[in-house]
Amino acid sequence: GTPYFYAQYRQEYPVRKGRDYLLLETTGKGHFVGAVLGVRMRSPAWFGEGDEKIYIDGETKPSIWGTGTEDYFLSAWGLEKTSTPYFGVPDFDDRTIGGHVSSYRWHLHDPVVFNTGIKVTLEHMGWMSEDENPEYKATSWNEREDDYASVAFWYQTGLPALAERAPGADERKLPSLDRVVVR
Repeated sequence: GTPYFYAQYRQEYPVRKGRDYLLLETTGKGHFVGAVLGVRMRSPAWFGEGDEKIYIDGETKPSIWGTGTEDYFLSAWGLEKTSTPYFGVPDFDDRTIGGHVSSYRWHLHDPVVFNTGIKVTLEHMGWMSEDENPEYKATSWNEREDDYASVAFWYQTGLPALAERAPGADERKLPSLDRVVVR
């Protein structure tokens, strides 16, 4: 009956179109401790409008549905470099193509408890420039295809039943964003 500490690395280079980014999915009893998220932007605009969604104990509609990636990481109105014991953004180099962001959030004072399973996802929504949008409009609610990598942390009794295993070392390398010119 003793809960054990678990961590799971995941990545999508780029995130999958039409599907929320999966931070964690497991069955069993335990509590979600938090996550670290790294994003490399493939668009020169803000990526952080996607909501977190937390499905507890087999829910089909999430009981926890946030208001944006920056809000989940407790930095409303955009992310800025910051470091606290429970949340932070240790790296944010630029809002350009190839820009990197690293953020973390610990649920130590607000644990997310589950009895039969949990699924934690993030939408990958944000701003896009006019030339990237099919309607040729600069709007804030566009599905983006940035590169995401994360580690989810949780305690659980028994062995976790994970939806996916971590990718091998060869698959963890970020793809090049350099332009290829063919003459």
